Amino acid sequence: MWESGVAIIEDGAFSGMTNLKSLDMMDCHVTSKVTNFTFSGLKLVETIDLGMSEIPSVDVGAFRELAKLQVGAFRQTFVSIL
Repeated sequence: MWESGVAIIEDGAFSGMTNLKSLDMMDCHVTSKVTNFTFSGLKLVETIDLGMSEIPSVDVGAFRELAKLQVGAFRQTFVSIL
């Protein structure tokens, strides 16, 4: 099985992807904190899958800007909400 080694998502990494509706990062083993700016620019995203990650923390407003978000999947993900 192929595994991605993304690990860190920089703030604003998805800016410019304004038409993106689904973000599947399952098995990317994200280890960075999810901030209020991690998903900025994803106004139309409906699903985000961060399963199989070890996210140290998620800022309380990290998903506030994502008005269309319906599903946020964190299967087998270890995370602290700040």
